[in-house]
Amino acid sequence: MITHYLVFLFKMFLTSILASLIGLNRGKKGVPVGQRTHVIVALIGLLVQNVSGFGTDTMRLSGQFLTGIGFLCSGVIFKSSDVAKVRGLTTSAAVFYCGILGITIGLGMYFEAITTTFVILFFLYDPFKIDKQFNKSKSKKKGKKKWLVDFN
Repeated sequence: MITHYLVFLFKMFLTSILASLIGLNRGKKGVPVGQRTHVIVALIGLLVQNVSGFGTDTMRLSGQFLTGIGFLCSGVIFKSSDVAKVRGLTTSAAVFYCGILGITIGLGMYFEAITTTFVILFFLYDPFKIDKQFNKSKSKKKGKKKWLVDFN
């Protein structure tokens, strides 16, 4: 019985650390959804997975949890009046991932959770500034629109 509690404490610790790393990145970007929200969502996912393990239909509760997290994430996405400007997609995806992270660790898939978190952190920090270079090249081409029919 003690082993069960120790395993749960380890899962809780690992979930908190990994979700905290992602939440710290989002907090540095100045978005309203920061470290606490990411950790809370991940811990709820862990708890949902542990509770659903005692029933006969283990994935139904996890599926309903992910539906609720999807609803929460939709509130993070903002669309401005500008057609091309949508904000919050990365933060929304990070929150959704933290929910799945809790479920993954709850299932005991530690390697998958750790490696996926570090791959996501790599892309969130974008050390090669690939996103900025891509957007810069896109903005240079923006002035020259190619039309199928030339109106001049």
